[in-house]
Amino acid sequence: MYTLALAFGPLFNAPASEYFGRRPIYILCYGLALPWYIGSALPPNLAGFLVFRFLCGFFQSVTLATIGGSIADLWTHHETGLPMGVFIWAATGGSSVGICLLSFVAEFRPWYDVFWAIMGISGGCYLLVVVAQMYCGETRHGVILRKRAARLRKETGDEGIDVAPEYQRKGFKEILYVTQTRPFRFLATEPVVQFGALYNGYLFGISFLLNGAFTLVFGPKGHGLSITQVGLCFLGIFGGITMFTFTNII
Repeated sequence: MYTLALAFGPLFNAPASEYFGRRPIYILCYGLALPWYIGSALPPNLAGFLVFRFLCGFFQSVTLATIGGSIADLWTHHETGLPMGVFIWAATGGSSVGICLLSFVAEFRPWYDVFWAIMGISGGCYLLVVVAQMYCGETRHGVILRKRAARLRKETGDEGIDVAPEYQRKGFKEILYVTQTRPFRFLATEPVVQFGALYNGYLFGISFLLNGAFTLVFGPKGHGLSITQVGLCFLGIFGGITMFTFTNII
């Protein structure tokens, strides 16, 4: 359910960040994800657990949805290689490192303590996100221009100062319609988006299937390794990702 939510979350988070700005979407979505980790650790039943995991993935997908936009805001398309490489390294390597670290919790503690550990790590990361967003400020150019125009109108009293029509703030119903229908419209009508979505889905499928396959191959039913030893096997993936990331930079 968590992986399924990662597919649906960006359809809502990404367009919303285009209209409301990156900063509020980061802070809101990361903050809303935290309570559902508590629910995952204290589920009333299996159905509740699945719902909580879906909501965790939905709000945590803000990283996949908006990091690319933030990088495009800050760098020109000729300069995005390095920041995108670092992001992909963190996105792909983080899964391996997380499994390795949490395997120690899973072997020596009850299963629900894994989610308490994730809650603690995510809470610390959320504080870093809030501090970083408050320090760095908004990056979406349309939002910045609207705020600048509003400040100039207030300072000069000239109500004629405004941004270009495509950057002007629209009504809530129009914003809701545009942000929530555009992704599906593109997915249904644009071949580039369709093939890109299929390819990304294939890559994510391989990645998550590999995570599950490690336990089958190296675990008790395979080579007989313990949970912690299986987790340590994932460090090989992280090492390869790190090596090729630096190779790409060089």
